[in-house]
Amino acid sequence: MALDEVLADAYARDASAGLWLSSEVVSRLSVNDRLRHLDHLLKERDLDGRWPFLIEVLRRFYRLRNDLAHGFLAPVRLDDPVLWVSTVKRGKPQVQSYSVEGLAWLLRAADQAQADLAGVWAAVVPTDGAWHEA
Repeated sequence: MALDEVLADAYARDASAGLWLSSEVVSRLSVNDRLRHLDHLLKERDLDGRWPFLIEVLRRFYRLRNDLAHGFLAPVRLDDPVLWVSTVKRGKPQVQSYSVEGLAWLLRAADQAQADLAGVWAAVVPTDGAWHEA
């Protein structure tokens, strides 16, 4: 389950509208805005206690994704427990470090986040058949 689908389907009148909202509206939001809306949705539906770490895991995952997509990975040495990524943010060069141990944790946490997003979707989408048939 993708973040965009969770956000769109939570507010759509039916599944068809959810598809449209996901592709035409939610997908155009920044990642920070999507995470802010997810946080609002979880609090609005009183679900934030069920998935207390979901927002932070997604935030870390997207930060890593953006650093790797828009940066340069320094040559990796097998004996170095840290990966270094050079990026430019708002015109300022930065170097981000990612420990191998931290990346292993994030991999496991991201797998759990995927399952958690499916759980959020199931909790926020109407259960009546009419919503799913449209």
